[in-house]
Amino acid sequence: MYSFRISTSAISKIIPEVCEALYNVLKDEYLKPPSTRNEWKHHAEEFEMQWQFPHAVGVIDGKHVNIRAPPNSGSEYFDANAKFIFFDLGYPGSQTDGGIFKDGKLSDTCKSDIFPPASELQNC
Repeated sequence: MYSFRISTSAISKIIPEVCEALYNVLKDEYLKPPSTRNEWKHHAEEFEMQWQFPHAVGVIDGKHVNIRAPPNSGSEYFDANAKFIFFDLGYPGSQTDGGIFKDGKLSDTCKSDIFPPASELQNC
């Protein structure tokens, strides 16, 4: 607020508008979750090849996402290719990762026909 001489009330209107505009422009290229079994399997293959972590299609973490990782943080802030493949916004910071998974869209996706069963993720 002091750096740019903009009031708090103006910032509270600008930030949601900018975030929505960024999302609308970038969602199809950068925030598109896998939509087929083969796409999910591809993510499992990448995890196993790059991190020797079998049967994984991604990592779950939440509440606060640093877009730029802090210096010297290593791979702590990245998935297999340092990309988001699924996101679910709008949960309070007090809710656990497990609770967000259980109540969120990802849980439904994992139960759907597009998500491969564990047996198909073995030895991808």
